[in-house]
Amino acid sequence: MKKIFALAFLVFALATIASAQNSGMPEKAPHQIFMNDTIRSVQKVVYADDSTAIRYRLSDDGTAIYLMDYDGKRSVKVYFTDKTGLPTDVSKPHCHIHDRIEL
Repeated sequence: MKKIFALAFLVFALATIASAQNSGMPEKAPHQIFMNDTIRSVQKVVYADDSTAIRYRLSDDGTAIYLMDYDGKRSVKVYFTDKTGLPTDVSKPHCHIHDRIEL
C-alpha cells in the first residue's frame, strides 16, 4: 500500500513540475499567413465560411500572422489595420496558409 501511495505521489509531482515548466513558454503556432505588406495590428481572424474566431498572434515585424488553432482545411478572413492606419480585411484561401517551421 505504501508503494502505491509513493508511486501516485511521484506521478503527481512529476506532472506538476512538467506543467510549471511549460506554462512560462510562449505558445508555438503551427500555421502562418504571410501578408503582402507590413501591418500595424490585427483586430480579428475568422474562418471565411462561418466567422468562427481563430486565435492568432502578429509577428514582431508585422509581416506574418501566426494561427494558434487553425484546422488546416479552410479559408480565413483577416481584419487588420495597415501601415497607413487604414482598417481593412483580406481573405486567404487554405493554400496560402503555411506550416510554421522555426529555423
